Formats: sequence, structure tokens, C-alpha cells
Amino acid sequence: MAALGPVFRKAAFAPLSAANVSLMGRLVAPGLKRLSADSLKRELDAAIADTAKAAGVRGVDVERVMPLARIDELVERVHRAQRAALDAWRNQPEADRRELDVALVTADGTVPHVHGSLTLLAEHVGLATELGRALAELAVVIHAWQEQLTSIGVVLEDASVLGPAIRTRMLRRAAVGVAVVAALATGGALWRTRALAHERVVAALAAADPCLARGIAASDLERASVEERAKAAEHGAACTRRELAAENERRTRERREAYEAHCTALVKQLTAPAKGTAIAASAHVTDAQRSLLQRIATGPLEPADYALAKPDFPCADLGHGPSFDAALSRAVLRDAGWIAAKDISEPVRASLVAGAAKLPRERLDEFAALVEREAAKALIERTPLALGRARKRCELATALGRSTSKFCGALAKN
Repeated sequence: MAALGPVFRKAAFAPLSAANVSLMGRLVAPGLKRLSADSLKRELDAAIADTAKAAGVRGVDVERVMPLARIDELVERVHRAQRAALDAWRNQPEADRRELDVALVTADGTVPHVHGSLTLLAEHVGLATELGRALAELAVVIHAWQEQLTSIGVVLEDASVLGPAIRTRMLRRAAVGVAVVAALATGGALWRTRALAHERVVAALAAADPCLARGIAASDLERASVEERAKAAEHGAACTRRELAAENERRTRERREAYEAHCTALVKQLTAPAKGTAIAASAHVTDAQRSLLQRIATGPLEPADYALAKPDFPCADLGHGPSFDAALSRAVLRDAGWIAAKDISEPVRASLVAGAAKLPRERLDEFAALVEREAAKALIERTPLALGRARKRCELATALGRSTSKFCGALAKN
């Protein structure tokens, strides 16, 4: 006996194909009307009759291997969704309906199934609109109907599902009653096997976790539709993308943790530097930053360090700036380089003034004497640069508690 699947599908899919042709031909309203529950059920009955005729059996024999309860449920869902979509379409102004009658194709230019055409039209209208939502819901229900028809067609591909039982009923031989039961049991078992496989595939594809699609058995995928296999592949790709994103997130977190640990270690080194403290090279610190931190930790500071108004310290985003500023202040008070430094920034000046009591007396005296000489020289040169720098040096000496009244006093009067 020839496979009955093609016979069944030819009639069962007729209204879906006709509706899709209408939609693709810019005839949206006729296309929606062709998707009525009555039309789909009528063509399903015709498909059952054609299948029964091709097999030489009664329609009821075909129906016995079909999930009638599920079919009735889908018919009711189609009825509600189709009516809602048609009503929403009719509520559109005439001008809007003409504008929305558009040819629908996929991104690569191929013709979609009818549920794909409905989805494209819904997206074109806008999923936030009443019409867009109604079309999208109808697309989902029609897709479920098409999947159900596909499953039935797959079962009917096997002639043994109906063959033995059908022949025995046609001949009405009481002696083959047991064979009839066995054939029905075989058909039922085959249906259950295929139905369970389909349910497992559908459940895996409907799960929120796309990685569950990887667990679909190869035997189940073989029984799945082309669209389901494609969707399983998409879920697998989505799972791979999610795993890659998780790996990237893990690496980013590890880099961040390493960065934070390095910054914490730097703060500890600068808070209580030992004689042999060495600031190690790191991807988190530039060479210039490392050199500055090394000078702060063990000295000596360079003349340019005293002029830094805002030092380029690392780890600024972690709030360690005050710790590095405090370390620089301690280094300024530790070294004597500030005495001869031509330019002293405000932060360094503030550190010196705040820690004046900790500075050795001889350093303060040396600085006061040097400032007096610089003031005398500036009074001779009388250039704006020399006079301005000398005034600042004199002011610092005064702030440090050293009187430089002779030349600094004369400079203050100029």
C-alpha cells in the first residue's frame, strides 16, 4: 500500500496554502477568511476522507489514529484567534488597510509558510497595536495547527498503521479479529512513539533554557519537522552564545578581581614601605605610574614630583586616591628635595605646611637661607618669572615658621 501521508497532507494543507497565496498577493482580508476554523476543519475532514478512500477503509478508522481531543482544542483556538484578527483588520481605516496590503517575503527573499507571513505582517503593522497582536497570536495558533497536521502526516507515512486493520474490517472476517486488535495496537504504539517524541522535542524547544535543545535525542530529531530541526539548531547556537558570554563575564570578573587585589597590595606597600620595597610591573599600572610609586615608597623624589598638582595615580576608580596622596605627603616630608625644587604644587605645599613640625630644623634653616638668596637675585634680575617664583618661596618659608625679613621683606614691597 502506498504511503498515505502525501494524500492526507494534500487536502489538509490546502486552506493554509490558499491563505498564504492570498497574503502574498496583497489580499490580506481574503487570506484571513481562508484561515477560519470551519475552513480548516472542513479540509481536515476532506483529508480524512481522501486518506480513507486511498486506503480502502472508513473515515473512522483513520480518525482512530488521530489525537481528536487535541484537534478539537486547536480548532477552538483557531476560531478565536482568526475572528480577533479579522475584526482587528476590519477596524483599520480603509487607507491604512491599503497601505498594509504588502507582499510578504523572508529576509533572504524566500516565500514563508503562512504562519511566517502572518508574523511578518504583524511586525510590519507593529506588535504594540491591536492588529499586530491579533496577527501575531493567529500566527502562533496556525503554526500549532500546521505542526499537528505534520505529525499526523508523519504517522500516516507508515502503511502498517492502517493497512492490516483496514483490510480486516473491509473483509469483515471474524477470524481476523485478533489481527485487527494487534494492528490497532501496533498503530497506536507507533502513534504514541511518534507523539511522545514530538512532545519531547516541543517541550525542549519551548523551554526558557536554549541549552535543553542539545539534549534532544537523535531519534527524536529524525521524527521532527524541518522547522523543528531548524529551531533546535538555532537553540543550540543560542546556547553556545550564552556560554561564550558567561565565559567572557567570568574572565572579566577575574581580571577585575586581580586588578582590585593589585591595587590593594599597592596601598599596603605605600602605607608602610619597607627598605627593600619594590613596586612590581603590572598590566594595571603604566611604567610612569610604577616609577612614581617606587619613588614615593623608597625615594628619592625627583624635582618634577614636587610640582605635581594632580599626580597620575593608578586605581583611581577604586577610591584609593587619598591613600596615594597621603603616601606622597609622607615622601615629601621624608626627602629633602623640596628645598631646591623650583616649582612646588599646592598639594605639596600643603603637605609641607601641615607637617612642618616633623621637618628637621636644619632643613628649615637651609630652606630659609636659600630663599633669601633667591629673593636677592630676583630683586636684581627683576623679571616677572623670577619675582613671582621668589615671592612664592618666601611665602612658603614664612608658612613653615622661618623669618626671611631682609630680602623677602624687600620683595614683598615691590
